[in-house]
Amino acid sequence: MKNVVDKSLKLLVFNRMKSLLHLFVGAVAVFVLVQSAQAQQTGGKPDRAAIEVLPFAREFMNEKFKTNDREVPDELRATTTDKIRIYGKRKLNRTAPVRGRLSAHFGKIVLVPVGNLKGVINVKSPSADDVTYYYASIELEGGKLDTKIIQLSTGVDYAWSVVKGPAQTTFKITDGAKEVVSLSGPAASVKSVGFASTVRYLGNEADISVTFE
Repeated sequence: MKNVVDKSLKLLVFNRMKSLLHLFVGAVAVFVLVQSAQAQQTGGKPDRAAIEVLPFAREFMNEKFKTNDREVPDELRATTTDKIRIYGKRKLNRTAPVRGRLSAHFGKIVLVPVGNLKGVINVKSPSADDVTYYYASIELEGGKLDTKIIQLSTGVDYAWSVVKGPAQTTFKITDGAKEVVSLSGPAASVKSVGFASTVRYLGNEADISVTFE
């Protein structure tokens, strides 16, 4: 009789433990799904006051200059009202020394605090080699930039998105199904994403608009 009771108790405990395990696994699965869904949700607008407009040089495209850094010539304008716009014509008719190195491609970069964001990019002045360049960038800890030159054409609405997951942040620009650029880094290290443009010769033009959805 004692053996039967012992077996019944053991079976009851086993079934209880099995049920608790199933509940735990189910809770973990729900948590993972929620986190994944949150990571995939994009949209909204960043805090405008936290957006930075900084001088930018192609020769130092992985360096973040300070707002008042006078080494980089003041070329192009940038506005951050209802959208980001970098535009203007080159005024300087010469190269200039920047950190002891002759440089020629100057403009602006706009850094947007990281969040789950998306929108559209279009240009009125297309990319042109050694004339007008456009860039996508992510800012990492320590003020370092990971920057890539991107080729943009007029008459095209490019989609852009930032997805901040639990482990990694990814910044993408696409032209339909075609990927224009993808930049990513550890979520804890990526501080902002950037849009930039430079021009080379007197009279060269740039004009890029970035909207938020």
